[in-house]
Amino acid sequence: MSRFATALLLASTSLLTIGCALFMGSAMHPEEIQQFGTHVVHAPKEKVFKAVTGTLQSIGFNIAVESQEKGIIKTDRKLIRAGYNGDEGVGYYRRYDIRISELDSGKVQIIATPRVYAGDRDLSEGNVWVLDGPEGERQLWKTLFKDVDDLL
Repeated sequence: MSRFATALLLASTSLLTIGCALFMGSAMHPEEIQQFGTHVVHAPKEKVFKAVTGTLQSIGFNIAVESQEKGIIKTDRKLIRAGYNGDEGVGYYRRYDIRISELDSGKVQIIATPRVYAGDRDLSEGNVWVLDGPEGERQLWKTLFKDVDDLL
């Protein structure tokens, strides 16, 4: 299991807890994604695209949409936890929207935006994110980008 897969598994416990705790996290602001969910590498865009796709697939995400030309990768939703909403069972899912773009001087930028769902309901704009700590989003991004770097 890759470092990212292990971190993602641990984060699923703190990110999506059952019941009221689900809504006790933080909001995911664009500044958070810009600061922690963005990574710049010195490699050809094609190679970066393959490394990101490979990393996501290695941790069990199916690729739903990919366009190397447009620099877009979107994963399918992946079940990360089953729980209850009142008396009704619900599945909690995670997916990624990735943007890969060329910068100057041979640099390539990766922006990884996570999304979370309860059933079909997108919770990503709510206060559901655990940002800090060994199981938080910042650590997930750090591990994701380390795994990508290892493939470059």
